[in-house]
Amino acid sequence: TIVVWKRYSDFKKLHKDLWQIHKNLYRHTELFPPFAKAIVFGRFDETVIEERRQCAEDLLQFSANIPALYNSKQLEEFFKVCYSLSILIPIFHRQISINLLVYMIITP
Repeated sequence: TIVVWKRYSDFKKLHKDLWQIHKNLYRHTELFPPFAKAIVFGRFDETVIEERRQCAEDLLQFSANIPALYNSKQLEEFFKVCYSLSILIPIFHRQISINLLVYMIITP
């Protein structure tokens, strides 16, 4: 099991990067999954949070089926640990308070 704590903007950047790789593969028969649009008002609503979580999950599931995506440097960088545990907890609470945290569990 891998637990990843990322902001919406991190997933948005990953989506853009993987979309570009996919576009360059000329795999037009596969519809690249859309990603939730950024919003200013209402971003704390449970429905917005769930939409973002679902889009992130769809992106990762889609990427898991295409070697050029799941072997990409962008995906590897995304899963690198950026914070030590000692500073993860304060960041976690700050992110929850502004609702920019995405929690994902990926199981093999």
